[in-house]
Amino acid sequence: MREDLYRISMEEPVDLAVQEDDLFRRNRRLILFDMDSTLIQCEVIDELAKVAGVGEQVAAITESAMRGEIGFRESFHQRIALLKGMPETVLNGIADNLPITEGGTPSAPSRCRPSLAHMGLGLACDACVTCLG
Repeated sequence: MREDLYRISMEEPVDLAVQEDDLFRRNRRLILFDMDSTLIQCEVIDELAKVAGVGEQVAAITESAMRGEIGFRESFHQRIALLKGMPETVLNGIADNLPITEGGTPSAPSRCRPSLAHMGLGLACDACVTCLG
């Protein structure tokens, strides 16, 4: 398995770590999960953009950032600016219907505090945490 994961990490832009579940690793206190397109099957900002009618514009900005033409912070500000004036009820509706990735429910020990990494859309993240327990 380690060889397969190593090969994947060399071919794809991901970092993977495998740790034995031994006595020294049983006392985890924090487990961090990425939310968009990992724990859930969509990007929240893309879903908002579709509803606002600016989905293609947001996608173009995202692609520009992925090519390194603009930085993440700048791309985030540009994308959020396109959503200006969107009622909070739209975000609530999207947050209430997040498609959880199959097998994505973290099975963390009760003493652990699962946390989610997200790009600033805390309401959607809060809804995801509530959904996952």
